Amino acid sequence: MGDTYDALIKGVFEGSTAPIASLEGFKWGEVVKYTTEKLRTGQQTIFLWLVNKKTWNLLTPDNQKIIEQVNEEWIDQDREVWDKYDLSGGILPLSWAIRLFPLSKEEDERW
Repeated sequence: MGDTYDALIKGVFEGSTAPIASLEGFKWGEVVKYTTEKLRTGQQTIFLWLVNKKTWNLLTPDNQKIIEQVNEEWIDQDREVWDKYDLSGGILPLSWAIRLFPLSKEEDERW
C-alpha cells in the first residue's frame, strides 16, 4: 500500500483495488482521475496474520486457542471499522479532480 501512491503517479500502476478510503488515507485522491465506488460489495482488501508453523507449535494450546478466538472476533470488528472508514473516504474533497463511478445495483451484485 505504501508504494502504490508512487506507482500510480509514475504510471507504473494504472489502478489498484483498495478501500475507497485509500483516496484520503493513502492520498491516492491526489493522483487518480477515476474511482469505482462499490461499497455494497464489501471489503476487498485482505489482511493476514501469519506465523511460522514451528513457532505456532511452540505456543501452548491455551495460547493458540486465544489467538484463534481473537481472530474470529476481529473479522466483524474489522469489517465495521473499514465500513465506517470507507464511508468517510467516499466524500471526495473538491480539490480532487476525480470522476466517481458508482456501480449499479445489478453490477454491484455481479462483482
